Amino acid sequence: MIQINMPTKFFTLLLILCLGNSFSLNAQAGTDNYCTFTQGYYGNPNGIQYGETTIQIIENALSDGNGQNNPITLGVPGRSLTINRSAAACVIEWLPGGGASKKLPSGDLNVDGNCNAGALPIRKGRIKNNLITQAITLALNMRYDDRLYYLTLENACISSSNAIYTKLGDNATIGDLMEYTNEALGGNISGNLGYLTSAIGAVNDHFDECQAACGIVTPPGGGGGGLMFRQTLATTEIFVFPNPAKDFISINVENFIGEDVTIQIYNRLGMLQKEQQINQLAEGMIRVDLNNFSLGMHVLSIRSNTQQANQKFIVFK
Repeated sequence: MIQINMPTKFFTLLLILCLGNSFSLNAQAGTDNYCTFTQGYYGNPNGIQYGETTIQIIENALSDGNGQNNPITLGVPGRSLTINRSAAACVIEWLPGGGASKKLPSGDLNVDGNCNAGALPIRKGRIKNNLITQAITLALNMRYDDRLYYLTLENACISSSNAIYTKLGDNATIGDLMEYTNEALGGNISGNLGYLTSAIGAVNDHFDECQAACGIVTPPGGGGGGLMFRQTLATTEIFVFPNPAKDFISINVENFIGEDVTIQIYNRLGMLQKEQQINQLAEGMIRVDLNNFSLGMHVLSIRSNTQQANQKFIVFK
């Protein structure tokens, strides 16, 4: 087993998972800030953060662990936008955007280094559709800090008045938000989409350059009228094996015994693949069947009221 202790500052870590190995992350409680950039930052060619330039940050977000092309795709087949690693400079050119929030143009646009915008609404070099530009920004941010996949909208500090809660429910995550956004960009969600753009923008803006998650908690001693406090759950460790896995994974969850837990698994696109809630967890081992899972990297999240654990694993066939 390989174990790495996270430093208190944000870092970029390349995970190389070898067949038969188990990998765990053990972070210090209270240091779990989440990190994003705004679309204005991604549109700044002179930006630099943690020793990386804007173009390097975007290129890394559009690469796999070996530095090869790993594009992001927004929308749905027939109405989609794919941005390849070679198009990193195009992102800088197109952002920040603005304009009305609408679905993507019809067709499957695949953008590479020539920055061919196809039927995208471009004005003075910028995309004039704020839903598209905020979605590009969120997709890059979810690659930059993949823990965002399983962070709830409430903990992402999205206002409780936003209509997204009536669409996705109170326990929805940023991964759910991204999936819903793809449906909207694909033309499958009707009506005014401004509330969706607002929700995505809230995530992109709140965690800009690393901030703590939000939570509604009661102050010590009671009372307080439901004031907003910053709340970070303690991070514990879990073990997943085998990893990579073909038919199933076993999860050692001994640290959560006796607690009510929520288990969520997301694929590399941020789509929820499995969710399970267990009251008063009694056993220290959980088995998950992988028959209906897509190939590639997945993110496992286990949360209770007091702690959380996150782990990556790979599915192969």
